[in-house]
Amino acid sequence: MQPQSRSAPVAPSSPSTTLTSPRAGQPFVAIDGLEGWERLLAGRPVPACAVNLDALQANRRILEAMAAKGGARVRLSTAALRSTGLLRYLLTAPGHQLQGLYCMSVYEAEVLAELGFDDLLIATPVARPRAARVLATLVAAGRMVVPTVDSSAHLALLAAAAAEAGVEIGVCIDVDVSWQPAAEVWIGTRRSALRERDEARRLGALVAATPGLHVVGVSAWEAQLARPAGRGPAAWFSAPFRGIMRSRSAELAAARRREVVDALKEDGHPIAMVVGGSTGSMRTVIEDTTVTDIPIGEGILCPVRCDGHGLGLLPALHFALPVTRRPDAEHVTCHGGGYVSAGAIAGSPVVIAPEGLHPISSDGWSQVQTPLRVNRGEAPAVGSLVVCRPYRSADVLERFNDIVLHSGEEVVEVVPTYRALGLATG
Repeated sequence: MQPQSRSAPVAPSSPSTTLTSPRAGQPFVAIDGLEGWERLLAGRPVPACAVNLDALQANRRILEAMAAKGGARVRLSTAALRSTGLLRYLLTAPGHQLQGLYCMSVYEAEVLAELGFDDLLIATPVARPRAARVLATLVAAGRMVVPTVDSSAHLALLAAAAAEAGVEIGVCIDVDVSWQPAAEVWIGTRRSALRERDEARRLGALVAATPGLHVVGVSAWEAQLARPAGRGPAAWFSAPFRGIMRSRSAELAAARRREVVDALKEDGHPIAMVVGGSTGSMRTVIEDTTVTDIPIGEGILCPVRCDGHGLGLLPALHFALPVTRRPDAEHVTCHGGGYVSAGAIAGSPVVIAPEGLHPISSDGWSQVQTPLRVNRGEAPAVGSLVVCRPYRSADVLERFNDIVLHSGEEVVEVVPTYRALGLATG
């Protein structure tokens, strides 16, 4: 991949705090309290989104080093990063060991390719003729774009597009590694229909027999290992089952990946990439030496959700809200803040400055305005900032048009998000 070069981080000139990541062994500069955030964002519109480049690079080094223990490389997952500026900054870091991008759709890959990115693995299979034609056009233009497949329906669409464009398309066979301990119990996500070695082998044979297609890789993601450990009494009671689930799931994923890869190689398929894992399963996936690419997104930014992974990652992503009201002595109201996760992995942001502010149960984090209770300390004045960490990175990045990249209290660059480019991951 050859993205355009970016400016180097600027050394901070304002007072700040230097911290050291015990895993990366590299210093980074953190914001020095609420006053530091006020200096960083002075003159900028708020709500605002910011990324600490020093923490970002420290996290990259931590994750690259972990992946390298198993002989793998980190592939950046765009769904969690959602900014071409962030992608370029990471992919132009001196000495980086990153391996391309893991994107979510053909149309996202199309825009990324137009912006100069290459080595694009598409997580979601092509399911419509137009998408297949777009992908074939990218391949014809010389881009390395690899779609995932798990059925003959995917192959038929790709083969028709390949014939029309006169190209050969390499595909990655996606294998399910959910754990099903009993008939009525399913632990994982319902993705691929391929759950056995022989099923993957038959699809590989069908690819080989289809003009315009060939197998280049295998993908098998153990989604059930991605969720971090919970907290509180419920987490304590569920800990034994969680330990069993993680152990069995890791064994299943590694065994199935190895069986599928070995079988496909025996059948003559040149397997160049084996994709598995995520930030949440780094500890176990690195033990599977068949894996060559580990998709990582949130771990680079370390929102609150990543704290439970125990990888020594540093908070890099924050957002700041302005205090717009003081309804009474015990509450303040901020503009914005409704950047929350939904579904089975629901989670909320956390206030980091000033200390002692918490959302109230009746309102929670709201899209328009968020009331916060002052549990200790003095209520901040109208116009003051409230700085938070999001629970997940995509929740906040999809709500802003730009990101303030900073080193300490010095603004290095302001880069657009996917939202500003009119680009969606899905």
